[in-house]
Amino acid sequence: MSKYFLVLLLSLVFTTASYSGDYIRTWDQGPLTWEDFQGKNGVPGSTYLYYELTYETEKQDFRDTSVHRFVCKAYIEPEMSWVDPAMVSPYNLKYHQVIFNYLEIQRRQLQKDIDHCTTWGEANLILSRNRHFLEERLATFYKRTNAGSNIGMIDEYLGNSARELEKLYSDGIPNVAYSNFKYGFNFMMGTSAFTQDLGQQFATPVAYSMGLELYYKQAMLTFELLGSEGKATTANTTDSRWGKDESALMNLIGISLGYQLFESKRFVFYPFAGIAHSEIRDKQHKNGENDITEGNARAYLGFGLDYKFGPIMRFTPSFIFSDNCSQSQYSVKFKFYVYKPQYYENLDGLSYNFVIGVGGILQYFDLVD
Repeated sequence: MSKYFLVLLLSLVFTTASYSGDYIRTWDQGPLTWEDFQGKNGVPGSTYLYYELTYETEKQDFRDTSVHRFVCKAYIEPEMSWVDPAMVSPYNLKYHQVIFNYLEIQRRQLQKDIDHCTTWGEANLILSRNRHFLEERLATFYKRTNAGSNIGMIDEYLGNSARELEKLYSDGIPNVAYSNFKYGFNFMMGTSAFTQDLGQQFATPVAYSMGLELYYKQAMLTFELLGSEGKATTANTTDSRWGKDESALMNLIGISLGYQLFESKRFVFYPFAGIAHSEIRDKQHKNGENDITEGNARAYLGFGLDYKFGPIMRFTPSFIFSDNCSQSQYSVKFKFYVYKPQYYENLDGLSYNFVIGVGGILQYFDLVD
C-alpha cells in the first residue's frame, strides 16, 4: 500500500510541475518545427526537447456518450526546449520528430493500458512503467543513430514510428463487450381511471409506481409496488366501515415479466404482465374502528415506453466495484397498466393506470483487446 501512495505522490508532483509552462503542444497539432524550440538557457552545442507523459481523470464526450476515464496526455513545452543555432539542420529536426512520434505512441499505449486498470494505485504504476519503457526506447534510438549522426538510421526510425502510429487507436471509445445482465430502477406518478362500481365508489385517484428491474438480454423482470390513492364519493353498502369521504389506498405488490420488442438509440417499447397481491386499505379511518384491509391475488398487464438519454460510460475504478467498468443510462419512462381489483361483490370494475417518471439502468462491460 505504501508503494501505491509513494507513486501517487510523485505522479501528482510531476504532473503539477509539468503544467507550469504557458504553452504546450501536442502531436496532433502537426510536425515539429524549429519554432518549437524557444528556450533561452540551453547548453551550447546541444538540442533539447522537453516532453511530458501523464494522465488526468476527465469526462470526454463522444456524440451523445459521456466517458469518464483516465485521459492520457503527451506534449512538449516549447519554452523549455532549446536548440543551439549551430545545430539547426533538417536531420536534427527529423531526429527530434522521431522522439515526438515515440512520445505519442507511448501515450496511446498508456491509454490502452490504463483503460484496463482496476485500482487507483495501479493507474500510477502503469504510468510509471510506460514512462520507463519510453525512456528505454529513446535510449536505444540514441545509440543506434549514434546520437543523431546516422542519417540513414534516422530515416528508418522515422518511417517505422509513423507506421506504428497508424496501428494504434487514438482517443476514441475502445471496443467493449457488455454483460447480458442489467440492473434498473424506476419511480413514476400519474393518475388512475376506474370503471363500473369501482368508478362510482371512488373519485379519480393519484397513481404511483416504483420498482427494481433485472434484465437479461431483452427480457426484464420487475419487482414493483403499484398503487392508487382516492377518496370514497359514496358509502359502501357491503362494508359499513367504508363511509363517504373515506380515503383509500389501493396497492399492487407484485412481480412482472416484460420483453423489449423494440429498441432504438432513443426509445424502448416493452409489453409486460405480472401477478400481485392486491389490497385496499383505509388511509385514515374516521369512525375510530380498526383499519380496513381487503386483499386478493390479481393479474395485471400493460406496456411501457422509455425515452433514453445518452449513456455514461465509466472506465475509472469504482470504490465499491473496483474491477468493473460500467455504463449507466437514465430515461423518462411512461407506463400504462390495467387490472381488476374486485374487493367486494358490489365493488367491481377495472383500474386503468397511467404513470410517468424517471428510471435508470446500470450495465457492466469488459474491454476487448
